[in-house]
Amino acid sequence: MLWNIIPYWSQPAISEHTVPQSTWTIPINKNSIDNDNDIEDEVSLNQHEDENEINNNVEFPLHRGWALKGNQKLGNRGGAKIKKNIRSLLEGFFLNGNRRNQDRMDGQAMCNELLKYAESGDIEEEDVLGLSTIQNWLHSYAHMFKQKAIDNELELK
Repeated sequence: MLWNIIPYWSQPAISEHTVPQSTWTIPINKNSIDNDNDIEDEVSLNQHEDENEINNNVEFPLHRGWALKGNQKLGNRGGAKIKKNIRSLLEGFFLNGNRRNQDRMDGQAMCNELLKYAESGDIEEEDVLGLSTIQNWLHSYAHMFKQKAIDNELELK
């Protein structure tokens, strides 16, 4: 039982709250924010005029409801789309390796092949994808390919 394990329970010191005699109003001003290390500014908080107070009525730069889950756009998080000719090359590499085990390629081999295509001038050099992008595409495409194979198998039965 828990009571046997812990031999000593600390007893917090509790005091009753006090009621202040007067209200405290301390305006935040630009001088105290700019020079927050100066003691003089902290002492003279109440002596500043309204012209030094920060205006809290500034418009918020984002539209109302911007953080709601329904308004989030997460479809293509990175923003980079794979061009159709690059996608077809990657699919060809994948399907080739699916047909014959000797032709199977990992992400690094696919990246090297794309670089060879860029050197030969078949694709532009800036269209060559990075290794992590190819590996992510390979993972998602393999998952989709397996799912389609399972769906086809279930339709045949």
